[in-house]
Amino acid sequence: MMDGNKCDVYSNSVIVGSTDFEFSLDFNLETLVQEQGREAERTIEKIVKVRMSPQLAKAFSLLLAEHIKQYETSHGEI
Repeated sequence: MMDGNKCDVYSNSVIVGSTDFEFSLDFNLETLVQEQGREAERTIEKIVKVRMSPQLAKAFSLLLAEHIKQYETSHGEI
C-alpha cells in the first residue's frame, strides 16, 4: 500500500491468475521497440499486481461488464 498516496497507472495488457483463495491481475505495459536495421522487439513491463478474493473478483467482473455495456450504448460496440 502506498501510505495515503494515490497511484495512477496505464496498462495495455493484463494477465489473470487464480488459486482456490484469490484472483490476481497482473497489469502490464507492452511496447514494441525497434532499432534501425533490426526486427521489432516486444517488451513487457509489469506495472502492478492486484490480488483479491474470489467474491470481490466476481463483483468486479459484474461491475466492469455493466460499465462496458453503458460505454457501448453511448459509443458503439468495442
